[in-house]
Amino acid sequence: MFGSVTIGCADRHDGEKGNDMALNGLLDIELSVADPAALVEFWERHGLIRTGDGVLGTADRPVQLRIVEGAYRHMSELHLSCDAESDLVDIADRIGDLGVASTIDGTTLRCIDPVFGHRVTIDVGAPPPLSPTQVRAINHPGEQARAGVRADAVAEDFPRPPRRLGHVVLGTPKFAEATSFFIDGLGYRVSDQVLNGVATFARIESDHHNLLIHPGPCGHLNHYALEMDDVDAVGKAGMGVLA
Repeated sequence: MFGSVTIGCADRHDGEKGNDMALNGLLDIELSVADPAALVEFWERHGLIRTGDGVLGTADRPVQLRIVEGAYRHMSELHLSCDAESDLVDIADRIGDLGVASTIDGTTLRCIDPVFGHRVTIDVGAPPPLSPTQVRAINHPGEQARAGVRADAVAEDFPRPPRRLGHVVLGTPKFAEATSFFIDGLGYRVSDQVLNGVATFARIESDHHNLLIHPGPCGHLNHYALEMDDVDAVGKAGMGVLA
């Protein structure tokens, strides 16, 4: 019913982004599914907050997933942010060179992904900041920060909720065209590639990746991932999903 979901820690937060990367945030995605109510209820059970009709978010970011009804499961919109209005013009020019039409209305650019068919919306702005993580006391080799005390993850009354939407993974037989649209057109930055570009990890934030494009028999949403505070939160959330 729900497809594949990944819950994980952030891969990197070193702040390295690059001056040439105008896109600065994965704001939210719209998911089309056959039973929106069931998916909303699923995520409410696992820590997301219902902040509107079919809208799920977190304490810091009230809009992360927008759930609508569709004939089959797919991502129907990708919502990004960029630094300045001039970036919208640059993006429009680049995707125009790839044959993709777009419109700019004030501080918003809209276009249709030429491979997957979902809407892409880019707004001038940035993702809302995240509140600091409540760090757990953890024992390390040679450092006993939690001597004689049970681990916080074991003793806590409630599991920690997801913090934000982290990445999406898309599969397609047209992976070269899809990669070109995201990298050469929208302006994602390559983090890693597998087999000389057959699969590409790309980013628009300081994470290792906010996107993975890989080969597949048809265009599809493989999964989307939510970031958690730490590995203990990941483990407990995963156990909750499997329960």
